[in-house]
Amino acid sequence: MKSRIANAAVVAVLWVQQVESHYYFNHLIANGTIFPNWKYVRPVLNGSGLPSDLMLPYPMYDPTSTGFRCGLNQTGSGAMTEIATLVAGSTVGFRPNFWQVGPGVAAWHDGPLQAYLARSPEQTRKGLKNWDGDGEYFKIAKTTPDDPRAWFYNTYHSNNTVNTWNFTLPLTTPPGLYLLRAESIYPHFLNSTQLYASCAQVEVVGPGGAKSDPGPNVKFPGAFDTSHPGVWVSEEVRKNWTLYQYPGPEVWTG
Repeated sequence: MKSRIANAAVVAVLWVQQVESHYYFNHLIANGTIFPNWKYVRPVLNGSGLPSDLMLPYPMYDPTSTGFRCGLNQTGSGAMTEIATLVAGSTVGFRPNFWQVGPGVAAWHDGPLQAYLARSPEQTRKGLKNWDGDGEYFKIAKTTPDDPRAWFYNTYHSNNTVNTWNFTLPLTTPPGLYLLRAESIYPHFLNSTQLYASCAQVEVVGPGGAKSDPGPNVKFPGAFDTSHPGVWVSEEVRKNWTLYQYPGPEVWTG
């Protein structure tokens, strides 16, 4: 009986760890304020077309699928999502659904986080909400490994906790209505790299004045496929993550 109880406990722990190892970017952050679940991020929809936190955030594996644009079943949920006002040059970010992690744990998988903006073709609030996100995306931020051995190596070995991701919205971003897309890549061998993405609906306000149009621009799907060395990762890179080649375009800084 004790053996059965112990085995059940192990299974339960492993299940919890597995659930916490997958995530959505469902909390938008602006200047340190963490907004409520799905307030500004397009939610996952259940079979009845309603937001559901009970749907497990299973990873995606195919960067050529439509779901990789804004997450599984999230493309069409803009009408029920609010629009956040973000000031160009300010700090913005995301927190995942499973953010209550302990010391020495990162809420994200060990791999790069990247952020993109895509300008809504119809520059009205209704137009943004109804847009399916099929447009031009430019990259505005990415994370780098904090040690050649792992992306969050110093977190693991310093008993730090990482449960938010913050970055700067470029100061000269043209004002307008956008999708702010968050992307997480968990590199693996043999076409098993895990992919996560979510989109927040935002209005960027600020002076504009960029010296060049934002870019390079890519589409999702279409920015890269499973043959990219940042998705199909070599053994050499896994031994030294500073050699990692990022999928998608270079970061636009304004």
